[in-house]
Amino acid sequence: MKEALAPSAMMAAICPTMNQAERLTAKMNEEGFVNIESMEVLVRNLEARVGMTRPSQIMVAHTCYLTFGRKVEGAVAATQEEAQVEPAPGEEAVTETA
Repeated sequence: MKEALAPSAMMAAICPTMNQAERLTAKMNEEGFVNIESMEVLVRNLEARVGMTRPSQIMVAHTCYLTFGRKVEGAVAATQEEAQVEPAPGEEAVTETA
Protein backbone atom coordinates (compact mmCIF):
# COMPACT_ATOMS: atom_id res chain seq x y z
CA MET A 1 0.00 0.00 0.00
CA LYS A 2 2.85 2.39 0.78
CA GLU A 3 4.24 2.28 -2.79
CA ALA A 4 0.93 3.56 -4.19
CA LEU A 5 1.07 6.80 -2.16
CA ALA A 6 3.04 9.99 -2.78
CA PRO A 7 5.41 11.13 0.01
CA SER A 8 3.47 12.69 2.94
CA ALA A 9 0.17 11.49 1.45
CA MET A 10 -2.78 10.67 3.68
CA MET A 11 -4.44 7.27 3.52
CA ALA A 12 -8.02 6.48 4.51
CA ALA A 13 -9.55 3.02 4.73
CA ILE A 14 -12.95 1.59 5.55
CA CYS A 15 -12.95 -1.73 7.42
CA PRO A 16 -16.15 -3.66 8.16
CA THR A 17 -14.76 -5.41 11.25
CA MET A 18 -12.61 -4.47 14.23
CA ASN A 19 -10.16 -7.29 13.43
CA GLN A 20 -9.54 -5.84 9.97
CA ALA A 21 -8.99 -2.35 11.42
CA GLU A 22 -6.53 -3.86 13.91
CA ARG A 23 -4.57 -5.69 11.19
CA LEU A 24 -4.55 -2.58 8.98
CA THR A 25 -3.22 -0.44 11.85
CA ALA A 26 -0.47 -2.99 12.57
CA LYS A 27 0.54 -3.03 8.88
CA MET A 28 0.54 0.77 8.72
CA ASN A 29 2.80 0.93 11.80
CA GLU A 30 5.06 -1.69 10.23
CA GLU A 31 5.34 0.37 7.03
CA GLY A 32 6.18 3.60 8.88
CA PHE A 33 2.88 5.49 8.74
CA VAL A 34 2.31 8.17 11.39
CA ASN A 35 -0.74 9.91 12.89
CA ILE A 36 -2.69 6.67 12.63
CA GLU A 37 -6.24 6.97 13.96
CA SER A 38 -9.19 4.61 13.84
CA MET A 39 -12.80 5.34 14.68
CA GLU A 40 -16.09 3.53 14.69
CA VAL A 41 -18.97 4.93 12.64
CA LEU A 42 -22.37 4.95 14.34
CA VAL A 43 -25.43 5.93 12.32
CA ARG A 44 -28.79 7.16 13.54
CA ASN A 45 -31.36 8.50 11.10
CA LEU A 46 -33.39 11.65 11.66
CA GLU A 47 -37.13 11.71 11.29
CA ALA A 48 -37.40 15.14 9.67
CA ARG A 49 -40.87 16.68 9.75
CA VAL A 50 -41.74 20.35 10.07
CA GLY A 51 -41.84 21.18 13.78
CA MET A 52 -41.36 17.54 14.80
CA THR A 53 -37.79 16.61 13.74
CA ARG A 54 -36.13 14.14 16.09
CA PRO A 55 -33.64 11.28 16.03
CA SER A 56 -35.06 7.93 15.03
CA GLN A 57 -35.78 5.57 17.91
CA ILE A 58 -34.04 2.78 16.00
CA MET A 59 -30.25 3.04 15.70
CA VAL A 60 -27.77 0.97 13.75
CA ALA A 61 -25.20 0.41 16.49
CA HIS A 62 -22.26 -0.35 14.19
CA THR A 63 -21.62 0.19 10.51
CA CYS A 64 -17.85 0.21 9.97
CA TYR A 65 -14.44 1.43 11.15
CA LEU A 66 -12.46 4.26 9.52
CA THR A 67 -8.66 4.30 9.72
CA PHE A 68 -6.45 7.23 8.69
CA GLY A 69 -2.68 7.68 8.55
CA ARG A 70 0.11 9.64 6.85
CA LYS A 71 2.95 8.11 4.85
CA VAL A 72 6.42 9.27 5.90
CA GLU A 73 9.90 8.44 4.67
CA GLY A 74 13.31 7.81 6.26
CA ALA A 75 14.36 9.96 9.22
CA VAL A 76 10.85 11.18 9.98
CA ALA A 77 9.62 7.59 10.36
CA ALA A 78 12.60 6.71 12.59
CA THR A 79 11.97 9.62 14.97
CA GLN A 80 8.25 8.84 15.07
CA GLU A 81 9.03 5.30 16.28
CA GLU A 82 10.75 6.78 19.34
CA ALA A 83 7.87 9.14 20.19
CA GLN A 84 6.20 8.91 23.57
CA VAL A 85 2.66 7.55 23.57
CA GLU A 86 0.31 9.47 25.88
CA PRO A 87 -0.84 7.09 28.63
CA ALA A 88 -4.49 6.63 29.45
CA PRO A 89 -5.53 7.67 32.96
CA GLY A 90 -4.08 5.16 35.43
CA GLU A 91 -1.54 3.69 32.96
CA GLU A 92 2.23 4.09 32.76
CA ALA A 93 3.88 5.90 29.83
CA VAL A 94 5.33 3.59 27.15
CA THR A 95 7.70 4.15 24.27
CA GLU A 96 6.17 3.24 20.94
CA THR A 97 8.11 0.84 18.70
CA ALA A 98 7.16 -0.40 15.27
